Amino acid sequence: MSGLSHDNHFVPQGYLRNWSDDGVNVLAYRTLVPHERVPDWTPRSIRGIAFRRDLYTQVDRQGNESDAFEQWMATEIETPALAAIDRAIHGRRLAPDDWKHLSLFYAAQDVRTPSNFLECMERWREDLPGLIQRTLAESVERIQQASREGTALPVQPVSPSGDTSGSVDVTIQREKNGSSKIYASVTTGRAMWVQEMRRLLDGIAKGLEEHKWSIARPAPGLEWITSDHPALKLNYNAPTEYDFGGGWGSRGTELILPISPQHLLYTQIGSKAAPRFTFSAEKTQELRKLLAERAYRWIFAGEPLDDVVRFRPRVVDAATFQAEELTWQSWHRDQSASETRPTRPAPSEDKA
Repeated sequence: MSGLSHDNHFVPQGYLRNWSDDGVNVLAYRTLVPHERVPDWTPRSIRGIAFRRDLYTQVDRQGNESDAFEQWMATEIETPALAAIDRAIHGRRLAPDDWKHLSLFYAAQDVRTPSNFLECMERWREDLPGLIQRTLAESVERIQQASREGTALPVQPVSPSGDTSGSVDVTIQREKNGSSKIYASVTTGRAMWVQEMRRLLDGIAKGLEEHKWSIARPAPGLEWITSDHPALKLNYNAPTEYDFGGGWGSRGTELILPISPQHLLYTQIGSKAAPRFTFSAEKTQELRKLLAERAYRWIFAGEPLDDVVRFRPRVVDAATFQAEELTWQSWHRDQSASETRPTRPAPSEDKA
């Protein structure tokens, strides 16, 4: 396909330009470096930062590549959101559609980043064994019910109840000896992640527009930072008692996304603040600390900030740095091989 988009920016370039003096470069702080000689803050090309090659590229069984998800994100989410962000930054009145676009942009920045992919993989490792077992149990019940009723068995892949992502494929096959075999297969990785993101952004994320959103300024003399995972889902009880595991609809959770050095998208679910307000110096510093903690590998700012270095001391580890880079260099090859590989699931027999 000509014109296929391969450089997938998980932090949009138009968004990062709000932290840039020249529209070309942004100051960046790396949380993992190969050696101590790397400066804390360096100007980085916006075009060459916060992207991964073929992060969202889809490959079908015939090896055909598609950038449909990237294009959908750009058209349906980024473009209208960046226009709304521009209006918010320049103090213009925001219409209901603007708030809708901003809330969907928040959701996109919460799910589209490499750190979210890694968190999804961890969750799938914990959840999928149980899901597969439930799927097999339900499939056995289907076989037994079909046998009792004398009806035909399903032979096409089916999605088990509770599998809202449709990620587990099940095929039931009748053997000549009268028994049946159940094939259950699931492949975790990029394809499953993109499928889940599309489902969320095209579904429950749209409910975010029902929250009472605000545009919050930092205390005078301070600025908001941003990062390679700029969206926070904050459950906060005290300075030493908080987590980032809140939900998009969890009462009391604070949803936070900086949109410029002087503007931050904010809501606390179940509460209502003024459409525009300013945080205290103490709260501004606390939020900057939390934004730095939630970053994965990059923090961005409008100027070098010593407190960011304090909030998030960088890790110096050449071996880990090199291993991560090698993993991303082989990302497309490895994910494509997984997506195009024929599944060979182990059967489970039902003797009913």
